[in-house]
Amino acid sequence: MNIEEVELLLDQFDGKHAWEIIWAHRIELMQKYNEKGKLPNWPLNLEEKEGQVFIRDLMGFLEEEIFEAFEHLEQTELALRKTDLDTNGRIDHLLKFNEEIADTLHLWFEVMIYFNIDLYAIEDYYKTLVKQKVLMPIPEADNYEDILGLALRYGFMVVYANNNITNQTLQLGALNVINMSTQYAIDEQQIPWELLMGGKFISAKVVRESRDYLFDAIKHLQKARNTLKIKYWRNQDDRPNYEALHSNIMEAWLYYVCFLCRNNFQTPEQILHVYLRKHFINIDRLKNEW
Repeated sequence: MNIEEVELLLDQFDGKHAWEIIWAHRIELMQKYNEKGKLPNWPLNLEEKEGQVFIRDLMGFLEEEIFEAFEHLEQTELALRKTDLDTNGRIDHLLKFNEEIADTLHLWFEVMIYFNIDLYAIEDYYKTLVKQKVLMPIPEADNYEDILGLALRYGFMVVYANNNITNQTLQLGALNVINMSTQYAIDEQQIPWELLMGGKFISAKVVRESRDYLFDAIKHLQKARNTLKIKYWRNQDDRPNYEALHSNIMEAWLYYVCFLCRNNFQTPEQILHVYLRKHFINIDRLKNEW
């Protein structure tokens, strides 16, 4: 089974929010792996060697998937420049980019579950940034029922601020108004829209800015990993700096969401589409002992 073959009907989730759905599905899959002895229980005891070694590896896998997503984004932009490459060749790179986004989201939520960073912790983090005047306040912030929607809203705020877009042009779905050198747009008639959630507007400028956001995300993930001092070759236990650990994970999440926004992920439903398609592939792989 590949991502194009997954049939997805979001009607079954009416009344539920994207973050809630993703969180529940990730726990469902983690429980299945846990029953097979392939994942430890959660939340982890980070004052023991086994917990720290496991989570360091998990964050390392997340960094790898983030880099793979960027590679496919880069290849998509290069493919769009080539006049001798057929449409299917270009779309193939974009499909792989979207699938790698799904892989990163799976690992992101797994990391958060193991660290017990739930939607309330995410919401408090954004409120703290607003209070510290790192982010501008959003008047309707308290009306967001889905924390993923709020995260995207703040992500767009950062993206537009970095592109010097005025408030008058600050509107979701308007990424194409940003001044980009040689922008390529994918014709939606060439591929079903539900398979093309991210990367609809590609340019060298988008790729460069995506690289910068992902560099900052990986930098903070690495700083979080560095708070875990226990290594597999050491015998002693070492209590981590929980405040530094959590703040760096949160900041990495902030930059990762900016990356999603820069690549046309505008709504929680888009992210849910991408996530669930890969989720059901993973369920199928688990059943078949892949």
